[in-house]
Amino acid sequence: MRVSSIALLVAITVGAPPTLQATEWLIQGVDCPKRFGAMSDRHLKLDSSLLPHLVYGEDHLYHAWFDGAAWNHETVDPEDLSGRYACLAISGNGDLHVSYAGGFSDALKYAVKSGGMWTIETVDGVVGYGTSLAVTSSGIPCISYYDNGNQDLRHARREASGWIIDIVDSKGDVGMGASLVLDEDDHPHVSYCEHPAHRVKYAHDDGSGWATQIADAGDDFPTATSIARGNDGSLHIAFLARFHLEPDACLLKYAFKPGPADPWQTEDLGFVADEAEPGSIVLDQRGVPHIAYHADGDLKLAYRDEAGWHVEALYAPGYGGDSPSLVIEGGTLHASFYELNDDAMYYLTKTGESTSVEPVDVEGSAGRGSSIAVSSANYPSISYYRNEVFDRLAYAYEDQRGWHVEMVDSSGMSGISSSLALDSADRAHIAYGEGLEVDLKYARRDGTGWRVTTVDSEGSVGHWASLALDAGGFPHISYADWTIGWNMKYAYEDGGGWHVETFDDAWMVGNRSSIAVDSNGRPHVIYVSLVQVELLKYAWKDAVTWHREVVGSGEFQDASIALDANDIPHICYTAWENNTLAYARRFHGVWQTEIVAEGVSMLSAPSITLDVAGFPHIAYSSGVPDLDLRYAYKDGLGWHLLTADPDGASMWGTDIALDGAGIPHMSYFKPTMEDLIYVRMAQPQQLMMNWALVEDAISLSWIPIPQASAYWVYGAANHPHFAPGMTPGYEYRLEILPPGTTSWITADSPGTPDCDWTYLIIAVDASEDELGRSVRVGEFDSLMDIP
Repeated sequence: MRVSSIALLVAITVGAPPTLQATEWLIQGVDCPKRFGAMSDRHLKLDSSLLPHLVYGEDHLYHAWFDGAAWNHETVDPEDLSGRYACLAISGNGDLHVSYAGGFSDALKYAVKSGGMWTIETVDGVVGYGTSLAVTSSGIPCISYYDNGNQDLRHARREASGWIIDIVDSKGDVGMGASLVLDEDDHPHVSYCEHPAHRVKYAHDDGSGWATQIADAGDDFPTATSIARGNDGSLHIAFLARFHLEPDACLLKYAFKPGPADPWQTEDLGFVADEAEPGSIVLDQRGVPHIAYHADGDLKLAYRDEAGWHVEALYAPGYGGDSPSLVIEGGTLHASFYELNDDAMYYLTKTGESTSVEPVDVEGSAGRGSSIAVSSANYPSISYYRNEVFDRLAYAYEDQRGWHVEMVDSSGMSGISSSLALDSADRAHIAYGEGLEVDLKYARRDGTGWRVTTVDSEGSVGHWASLALDAGGFPHISYADWTIGWNMKYAYEDGGGWHVETFDDAWMVGNRSSIAVDSNGRPHVIYVSLVQVELLKYAWKDAVTWHREVVGSGEFQDASIALDANDIPHICYTAWENNTLAYARRFHGVWQTEIVAEGVSMLSAPSITLDVAGFPHIAYSSGVPDLDLRYAYKDGLGWHLLTADPDGASMWGTDIALDGAGIPHMSYFKPTMEDLIYVRMAQPQQLMMNWALVEDAISLSWIPIPQASAYWVYGAANHPHFAPGMTPGYEYRLEILPPGTTSWITADSPGTPDCDWTYLIIAVDASEDELGRSVRVGEFDSLMDIP
């Protein structure tokens, strides 16, 4: 029986797909280079074989050691934001002991490696700044640290009953820059800073309780201390102090106490040209003090002999030597430090006049300017900027074996922003900027590797490139030209090669853009003017020329565009007023605008994509105080706002793509960790369904889900009258079946060949949240073409 399309509208019940209320999100760190920072003066120690061990980290706690042939590395504590102020001690039995700050609360943590296994525990739950660690002769760890909440100096000692915590000094703001050493009786001695009195203090416990003294009461602002104790009982403190007359300059100072009854003596060793990082003091076998510190971009060593103090450069490239740790053993000087230019940890040895320097570990960041696409097999691919020694464009993709990372372009400053698209064969195409002059480049991945082309190098071009592919797989790129006037440009490739043109040469309009290509292969671009921030602009090209119009006036930050099956543009954008995320659709030449959310981050560009019904899905980041990665989508019931990652604020953009099942995939750069993060909504389980053709109808049967409260039968008409983008969409709920139902058969009308119907079964719980869905059956021109 044949029925007209209009009759079908009357015959069925119109409904919206169930709201996606994901209870779980898959969150993965795809590319997570190491980060180092806030290092102590005791992060280097030698074991009994005189082989070096280092502890460090800012994103996680790391341990590196040299086994006599090569450097080895391990992650000790994978908790986010762990490893700051890491301090190392090695006990007589070879156990490694580490104190450090861990997690977002900067809790004081302690890790010990014994018998080849690490054990980690939290010592003090909310404080752990500036830790310093020493181990007694019987292997008991002692830790001094700064309680930044109460501004006190604390000391923790591990007893059989647990950690014993003392408040050593609470007079004023005391405890910053603390450094700990134990004497031959295992009594602790601590140097530290007091503010606002600008004094260096000393505390010790001889077994009868803590006593404090003033080691230096100068007018300068001390920032950190390092303490050493001689075999004769003498105490030596090195510290750096900001010079009160020149706030950008620091003094390297030295305090000395010959014996317990002697007063403290202080010497100014000279000016330090910059605000150097904390130094490290040790005594050689003669008791002579040596101080490693960072100044003028170099690693320097100050030491004293009979003639007085001397300074020499241990490592002098002009940009290295930060945060040193120093050990002297058997006439050989050992130092580890952070090299600012390479973002790397280095290890240095000096014996006599011979000096050796070698890299230990490299830090970096990954994920800025990420762009995501999903393959036909529903696997994600991401292009992004990776900064690790060399700035380069990277590409990560997932398959059945897991994640893989490739370097696309290592020519220098490549891909700080990139745009990725996959063609019909799932081959990756990337548009990006490269170099200081920012050339526009394009990379295509084929069966042999990456093919890289410079598309435009006339001036400073290639800023904020955005890429889309047409039906033939040819690339189309919108980008900003900042050479003169800061214009918007467009480049595309066809069978005749690359073509470049300017589509908006108004003054200072060249800023971030987003491009989409319609069914005729013609570009549509949304962009925000750079200086004229009140203009949100839209440009499109027909068969003859470019057209431009102003979407809105106000203070806009970023925008993203997508086209539905009818080539209607849908955009999302952020506006400074109330930190607003908005969505607009251009229908019959008029922009229809809706406010999606307020309080969003203006530092994170949102991204929009459309599902098969033409409904928008947006990835964005919330603003202060939440700092979440958010996901917004619209269906026939309206807008739904979900938190995808509660610790996922991005400062350099998010991107979103939908897979074949309509599941959102997002990529973003997490600034707290400087990592590339991938997020996917946890997919509902698949509803196992079989089908059969029964005369002119389709019979569906499935295995029930125990938790299901109902089964929703959805049909989709692919006839042009039900084109995607029509309100309320082209998926229709035909029937609601009770729990326990296992089969359903189409009526004559929806099963007629001319209407091109497809069918889907969705299981929902009592709250109408989706539990699972079947594969879609249909998408055919006649019943004989059912696969």
